[in-house]
Amino acid sequence: MLQNGGRVLGLNWVEYLSRAFYMVVLARYLGAELYGHWAYGVAVYAMLIGLTGAGFDTLMSIRIGAEKANAGRILGIALGLRLAGFTAAVVLLVGYALAWETDPLSRVVLLALVPALVGRGVAFWARACFVAFERTRDYLYRAAGFRLGEVALGTAWILSGGGLAGVVAIHSLMWMAEGAVGLVAVHNRLGRLRPVLRGPGVRAFFQQGAVLSLAAAAQAWLQAGPVVLTRYVIGDMTALGQVALVLNVMTMVVASLGSFAAATVPVLSRLYDRGDPRLRHYGLLSLLAIATAALAAAGLGWFAGPPVAAWLLGPQYADAGRMVGPAMLVAGLVLAPTGYVQLLILAGRRWVQVVAGITGSLALIVAVPVAVATVGDMGAVLAAGIGWGVRAAVLIGWGMVALPSRKTVE
Repeated sequence: MLQNGGRVLGLNWVEYLSRAFYMVVLARYLGAELYGHWAYGVAVYAMLIGLTGAGFDTLMSIRIGAEKANAGRILGIALGLRLAGFTAAVVLLVGYALAWETDPLSRVVLLALVPALVGRGVAFWARACFVAFERTRDYLYRAAGFRLGEVALGTAWILSGGGLAGVVAIHSLMWMAEGAVGLVAVHNRLGRLRPVLRGPGVRAFFQQGAVLSLAAAAQAWLQAGPVVLTRYVIGDMTALGQVALVLNVMTMVVASLGSFAAATVPVLSRLYDRGDPRLRHYGLLSLLAIATAALAAAGLGWFAGPPVAAWLLGPQYADAGRMVGPAMLVAGLVLAPTGYVQLLILAGRRWVQVVAGITGSLALIVAVPVAVATVGDMGAVLAAGIGWGVRAAVLIGWGMVALPSRKTVE
């Protein structure tokens, strides 16, 4: 479990450290307004990936971890359902850009990111396949190469005087390339790929995965919602650029640490099936570890955020520096229920995530307009904390009450 998780964590730290560097380059050289357009476009398309079936990846890891003999069939079903989801996401993104987005530049950015949506979705599915088979060494280093390649090409483009159009084009091309390589790697190393949408097991897989996908959709909205809603509440792309920058930092922290938890799912599945008593306190221990790390990161962010933002990005990002500390607390709220979520999924209580996600999403929708109107762009971060906090409270409370009664973990 530690080896599988450690490799994924290592890849993601390489990926997110390089993205952090790239984020600084883009924010500094594009300026807050153009960075706002960029971050808004990425937030929308990444949200749509999460809205259209991301839960099937988690279910695939669980099923393959427990049923290696049937892995080929599971791969085919998961691929078929994910491709259907990506098709729906493309339709939604194009429709949103043409029918809803009123800013001409934002509309062009959204349409230019359609290839990135497809490539990124397929690439994430391929990564999930290698994690499920506990063969992360076979693929994840290639994935790191694509992300480092995007950073290198994008940085060279920006420093040579290029603008937002080239940044978007490089982003889309690199994700399409990784998606194609990912499909080939899965086909060559894990088994012949054939999307399956009919036959034995498809309906049951869809029904179980749909619940997880609803939870993933709510989580995707909680992640992108503060940027999307703030875009319409304040209508100022310069202010949105500051909010998006800080929330991107938070997202990178969450994703880089959360990837370790995702990589442990196949092993946790086997431990749970055996009734391993060590899982009894897994949720609480993970909660305490995350809370400690979040408080430390928030303290560092409060003191170091403003001067570091001014030094790296310039005085135009002063507001972003002040938001770093609160954003680290929000990151802690995102990660806090991770251990309980894993155990609830293994216990078959997948609807809990849906309830928690929808409750948190509703809280976010209510909180953003009020918080932004009251305290300005900082309100977007505070509203994100409210949404994620409500979700965390539901999941942790439910886990503490429900999980101890399971005989398999006693």
